Amino acid sequence: MKTNSTGRIYRPVECFLWRDPRFASLSVDSKILWLYLLTSPHSLPIPGWITATRIDIVLDLGWWSEDDPDALPDALSRFVAAFEPIVEMGWAREDRSARVVMLPKAVRRRLPISSKNVIGWFNSIREIPKTDLMSVWAVEALRILRQEFGSNDPRVATFKSKFAEALRVEEGPENNVPNNDGNNDRTMNPTLHEQGKGKGKGKDRCVRPRHTSDDRSTSSLLGEERVQEFGDREKGTSAIATSLLSEGEREILALLERQFGDRLADMKTKAIADLVRDLNDPVAYPGVNPLEQISKAGSWERGQRQKKTAAGLGRFLRGWLGRASGGARQDQKTNTKSGGDPNYKSPSLRPLSENQD
Repeated sequence: MKTNSTGRIYRPVECFLWRDPRFASLSVDSKILWLYLLTSPHSLPIPGWITATRIDIVLDLGWWSEDDPDALPDALSRFVAAFEPIVEMGWAREDRSARVVMLPKAVRRRLPISSKNVIGWFNSIREIPKTDLMSVWAVEALRILRQEFGSNDPRVATFKSKFAEALRVEEGPENNVPNNDGNNDRTMNPTLHEQGKGKGKGKDRCVRPRHTSDDRSTSSLLGEERVQEFGDREKGTSAIATSLLSEGEREILALLERQFGDRLADMKTKAIADLVRDLNDPVAYPGVNPLEQISKAGSWERGQRQKKTAAGLGRFLRGWLGRASGGARQDQKTNTKSGGDPNYKSPSLRPLSENQD
């Protein structure tokens, strides 16, 4: 949680989100809803958690008013239509029984400065209703922290210690993967809620939304569970359940198989799955089309005498998209200064005579 000098809470949002082709492909309602989820007044200090019902959200967005109860079904249908593409992108998840929305990759936007930040996240879990999505969030958060800071960083160690119960799904058997229907007996959160006691009055406090009525007339958004465990010994893409990937991730996986199939066959399945998720992450690579850049990377590599190895392929592709993202930022900065003029030159690049009055 960040505050300014007035004590108001704010959330970081990447400006280049507007140049991201996946965000640009969304409808106006989906764009507004995504920005709302990133900055929701119901969001908690722990990244990626919003304790709000669908009714709370349509009220906040002005899509429904309590003065017109007959319009509620239409407002909820509008929410479904806007939220479904966001779920398909893999950017958000919902547990209707717990009345929460979870953003799996939100930790990347709010990376901890120190271990104290991680402890603050843990102290906030008592405000989250019990949900199996906690395990999904914890596994993805740990993956991001390891990628950003390395496995030996104190922040990673603190996270693994505090969220140990939620993380046991990471190395557990496949039948321990939680469902998202809110009725799984193997929920990971009871122990977490017990450990979260000790603050305030010592109660296992749970912040409840202001509306509790259920909108059963609308269809379920989540479909199949997208959590998938990959064995450390398995290699290749055959063990990846593509039905559990988002549409964007499936397209990236198919393109990787066409461009680098021989290398993928020698990579661990879990490493391939992590690579696909990373390349589809709009926060890590804002303003770029991953499919276009992967194709360019493949074309470039085919012209080289020495090919990338299976061990170096992930680093190569992540670096390629990172440089493309930096170029997109520079192009946008230049276009802003030049007003779109293709012949514009920075003053530092003009001849000396052009810079003189």
